[in-house]
Amino acid sequence: MRGSARSVRVVLLVVAVLAAMVGCSKDNPTWPSHDGIAPSAVADLSVESPTSTSLALTWTATGDDGATGTASQYDIRYSTRMIGAANWDSAEVVQVVGEPVPKVAGSREIFVVTGLSAGMTYYFAMKVGNERSNWSGISNVACGTIVASSGWFALGPGVDGFVNALTEYNGQLIAGGYFTTAGCINANGIAAWNGSSWSALGTGTSDHVVALTEYNGQLIAGGYFFAIGGVAARFVAAWDGSSWSALAGLTDEVSALTVYNGALISARWIPVPGGNSSGFGRIAAWDGNSWSGVGVRMNGAVYSLTVYNGHLIAGGGFTTADDVAADRIASYGGSWSALGTGLRGGSVYALTVYNGQLIAGGEFSIAGGVAANHIAAWDGSSWSALGTGLNGRVRELTVYNGHLIAGGDFTAAGRIAANRIAEWDGSSWSPLRSGMDGPVRALTVYNGQLIAGGEFTSAGGASANHIAGCSY
Repeated sequence: MRGSARSVRVVLLVVAVLAAMVGCSKDNPTWPSHDGIAPSAVADLSVESPTSTSLALTWTATGDDGATGTASQYDIRYSTRMIGAANWDSAEVVQVVGEPVPKVAGSREIFVVTGLSAGMTYYFAMKVGNERSNWSGISNVACGTIVASSGWFALGPGVDGFVNALTEYNGQLIAGGYFTTAGCINANGIAAWNGSSWSALGTGTSDHVVALTEYNGQLIAGGYFFAIGGVAARFVAAWDGSSWSALAGLTDEVSALTVYNGALISARWIPVPGGNSSGFGRIAAWDGNSWSGVGVRMNGAVYSLTVYNGHLIAGGGFTTADDVAADRIASYGGSWSALGTGLRGGSVYALTVYNGQLIAGGEFSIAGGVAANHIAAWDGSSWSALGTGLNGRVRELTVYNGHLIAGGDFTAAGRIAANRIAEWDGSSWSPLRSGMDGPVRALTVYNGQLIAGGEFTSAGGASANHIAGCSY
């Protein structure tokens, strides 16, 4: 009896071995099997190279089993709304046609999605599958905006708070302000736009960014913060393309930045203790190693800085500069001096140079004794109005396509409707499409396009969260 049982066990063992051998034969090479292991989720999906109808997606291939081997299939989807597990299978999420065959793990993948609509923002996500249709989790979400042929358009989903400052650095548009996300990523107070998607600059700032400029190959940010990128930095810091560093020495909030005579110039607001909104302004120069004063002080805030005819120009709410009478605007070329009788009726918030003239914008109503509603031009010897001006505060100025661009709180320019943004061609004002639904705080030019930032959520009638571009 025991012999018979032993024989049965031997037969069963032989059968099991033969079954295993068949399972790992040339025609069925799946033993030992790892098909229960799903591919790893893609973590670096990004959007590049926007055109008027397409966007390129790039990512790193994961694998068949986790992050090794070669996966069998991709499932790439997009929507005009944020994508997640809750709406992955909904009608509003479209699966692309013709996804590429996966490459070996670690390879760089590129896939162009076509047939998209100009001016629209799209969100993309994907899953990775193996030959047994074990699927990874959903990737990170990437988003991008299709190029608009003309008019206003969004820069992806924009940012979730106010934009106070804009500049270009290392081929990217830099936005600074009071926000915590840009596009689909966390970006505290400062972020970069490459023409198709947003990225963070380190871990960002602890508070508002108010001013941006470039100095000695570095991006300079100024504002109300005490730390940036995890580095202690009071009110001003430098970004070298990979990390932040402090420009130690300032003790007060930075309100404006520029570069003059090879030095970085900062304007600071110094409140008087217990004085409510009262205080005074100071201007300092950074030579690459330390700060030094530019004169002593103004008796009010400095909100804007620029350079004109080889002189540093400051605009703000002051009426004296180093005890020299200078209403809201002053010039420095070794010492401070007035520009005529200055500007009266309100502060100066914006300065630029256009057609060889210094342009000032703000809340004032008189320039050099001449009626000038919120904007005026200085030719080196006298002030003049720009038509009938604007009906509200000017916060920012720039030049685009040979025209002067003004942004602010106004709703009319030269007695015609112009919602928060308008252009001056040297003789008359005109609106820029239907404008914005909230104040414009920042202006610059990037990639041949006019860029505006501020408090708005629509531009030219299109959704645009606090930042938008325009081409014409």
